[in-house]
Amino acid sequence: MWLDDTPASSVGSKILAAVKHPVWVGAGIVVVVAVALAAVFLPGDSGSSTAEIAELSFGDLTPIKAVDSCGPACGYSLDETPPIPDTEITPVDITIKNTADQPFTITMIEAEILENKNVGCFRAGGGRVISAFYMIKIPAAKQEPTTVSTSVDFTVKPNSSDRMVVSVGPDKLYFDPDATLLRLKLIPKSGTPLITETLAMIPPSAVTVQEKNFRTSNKQCLQETADTLERFTQKSKFQNSGFLDFRKLFTDAL
Repeated sequence: MWLDDTPASSVGSKILAAVKHPVWVGAGIVVVVAVALAAVFLPGDSGSSTAEIAELSFGDLTPIKAVDSCGPACGYSLDETPPIPDTEITPVDITIKNTADQPFTITMIEAEILENKNVGCFRAGGGRVISAFYMIKIPAAKQEPTTVSTSVDFTVKPNSSDRMVVSVGPDKLYFDPDATLLRLKLIPKSGTPLITETLAMIPPSAVTVQEKNFRTSNKQCLQETADTLERFTQKSKFQNSGFLDFRKLFTDAL
């Protein structure tokens, strides 16, 4: 199941609610190509669910619809949102195993934003501000912890596994992007929520923009950014390709 927030008028509309992948549902075989991959087994208790997160990863680079919301600074009114070529994301790829004889239905996904910090050393202001149609939209430049949630309808059949792919990203992407630490909570219709390990993310498209325009002469900025990304790495279990590439860019520049 692929979860994004593509508008109804766009190509590939209506995929935000319930697109099933037959290869996952029919064969019962899960193969995930990812930046990082591990099994996550949640400890049980007397009220625990019979479902668990069996696999967790960041998926491959995937196109997603986006618009330019720069506004007057780019020569158009605030209510205009010109379309731009698809940007790319690395969605969160979650495989859920249900060992019960009853269906396990997730009705809400809650993103717990543990930390969100603007990073980078862009050498000029202004320019495009990109908004993409993510299912989970993280408030840009909001540094204090917060929670963002969205309703879904995702059911894992009895005694089977199924795969959920969730698009997560900032509501606005500036030239200096936000690095985000978060966990996803999958809230079922009944039973105990499933909680992912901590994830670290930066939109992959931010790497190319930063690489072409960042100030290599500003050693203090380079060091502060590298230190922040190292701290985020230590606090997270998985990092997406955008985060890893962004970190390498600044580590190599020092």
